[in-house]
Amino acid sequence: MASAGGRIEELGGERASPALRRVISEIARKTKVLLDEARPFARQVRDARLAFEIATIQRLAEDLAIRLMHSDPLCDAVHHTKTDLVRLLPGAAGRFVRARFSRDKRRLALRHSP
Repeated sequence: MASAGGRIEELGGERASPALRRVISEIARKTKVLLDEARPFARQVRDARLAFEIATIQRLAEDLAIRLMHSDPLCDAVHHTKTDLVRLLPGAAGRFVRARFSRDKRRLALRHSP
């Protein structure tokens, strides 16, 4: 934070300073990169219910990272509401179904079978 010209005390403000916004946005961008790398994980889980839960949490986390890149969490609503979940769940479910039943997944399972 100090390298961006911000101070810890700014976290208690009503709005994020430009320096704090840069820090939050950069952390959210780096988090999004990690989430992109983690996306295949749900495909590798054998238990379908757990894999679906992972895919859903992954989608929520990706959306939150995007929100934090573009919003001020000190004064803007960034938490997910039930309406947001209804909006995001079909996409997560579709991504899960495509990944679960794709040929690539079957090839991956065959290559990594004990």
